[in-house]
Amino acid sequence: MNTTTYNNYNKQKGINNIKIVNADVLKIIAIVTMLIDHIGAAFLLYIIRYSMYPDSIATETMHSLYYNSRHIGRMAFPIFCFLLVEGYTHTHSKIKYLRNLTIFAVLSELPFDLAFRIDDTPFELNIFSAISSNITSVLELQNVYITLALGLIAIWAADTIYTRLTIRPVFSPYQKGFFEATVLSGVVAVIIGYIAKFLHTDYSYHGIILIVIFMICRDYPIIGCITGYLAMCYKESEIYCLPAFIFILLYNGKRGSFSKKHKYIFYVFYPLHLILLYLIRSILAL
Repeated sequence: MNTTTYNNYNKQKGINNIKIVNADVLKIIAIVTMLIDHIGAAFLLYIIRYSMYPDSIATETMHSLYYNSRHIGRMAFPIFCFLLVEGYTHTHSKIKYLRNLTIFAVLSELPFDLAFRIDDTPFELNIFSAISSNITSVLELQNVYITLALGLIAIWAADTIYTRLTIRPVFSPYQKGFFEATVLSGVVAVIIGYIAKFLHTDYSYHGIILIVIFMICRDYPIIGCITGYLAMCYKESEIYCLPAFIFILLYNGKRGSFSKKHKYIFYVFYPLHLILLYLIRSILAL
């Protein structure tokens, strides 16, 4: 082994030594930070708004808890987008993957609405009454599973276009047909982004952009994370998502044993924790 090869080997070995996070760890980080975020958005916000906390706790403390929970929660979405691309890359059936996202998008809509969109009657246990009296607010925003499903369609379409029009692996610029494939894929991504905006999905077209960035830069993680973070800073509160990209850079490409055996737990957690937060909030108000 010559000196150059030896140095490159050691450099690569050093990089691999810091990649200590597998997909299971990323999912746990995403779920925990999402839960903290939603405790703030679906529980603390209403407790503060209706002054339902003990007098012994200062208002400033409650506000601090709320804002800190929302800041921590900014980490969740970029990780979910990254894992979506990883899932697409390694899934045995893209159709089943899209099917699962679509099913849970439907199952999650009512819990999402009850947790976040019944501002006028946030403690109403009668679900029909709660939704009907807040129908305008309910229609203003849809759950994040819809964004992820649309993002999956976007990268699936781009992958198909590049496969049909180019020779080398997807998104390799040094090949015939790359420009045409890039333009066509961009048009498809814009259309799907517009659909996300039209449907008022959580994170809207910004989520589609981030998913596409992760797909394009999956072989260039540093570039992908820098570009992705800049794309997420479309509003001030999203600057707190930076730690998510650091964890993504530590990803070692391994799935983890838990995901293989219990993948649906991660799907179910989203609607389940939302309905529980809604019920806890409503019961405490009785």
